[in-house]
Amino acid sequence: MKWLVMFFFALLAAGLQWAIPPASFLGGAKTPFLTILVAYYALAHDSGAMLVAGLVAGVLQGALSPVPLGQSVVCFCVAGLLAGRFRRLVVPEVWLTASAFGAASSFLVSGFLWGLMMAKGVVAVPPLAATARAFGAALLGGVAAPVFFLAADAVDRLLGNVRVRREIDVYD
Repeated sequence: MKWLVMFFFALLAAGLQWAIPPASFLGGAKTPFLTILVAYYALAHDSGAMLVAGLVAGVLQGALSPVPLGQSVVCFCVAGLLAGRFRRLVVPEVWLTASAFGAASSFLVSGFLWGLMMAKGVVAVPPLAATARAFGAALLGGVAAPVFFLAADAVDRLLGNVRVRREIDVYD
């Protein structure tokens, strides 16, 4: 059932990312729902699920945007692996955690993707514009991630994909 939920949320994320217009005042950044999907799976599930989410998100991003197919997969998986390093230290159900990891992952993916595309000569965006877009993506990712995490977590809990809610013991 975990894979069906992941596929549903990946299609939802891709649809939202494609349908919501870019924010011109934030460097033309789009709300990075696919990055948020990978961040959610990095924090709430195991590394295998995160890598599958990164692969699915990368293929969807490649299909819906001018980004070459393999580059998105690499960016999503790297961001997911980095976020997954903190899995045991954070509680993904907390909105601040979701916001911080949504913003950080979005900034990382945007910047890393720009670097890869510049190295391949696919796009010629000046560094200042790319930085503005990365910060815009981070802001949008930080705002959208708590809502996305909440929805995905609720469905995962309803279907039994995630065990009990983790709590922080301040006396440990």
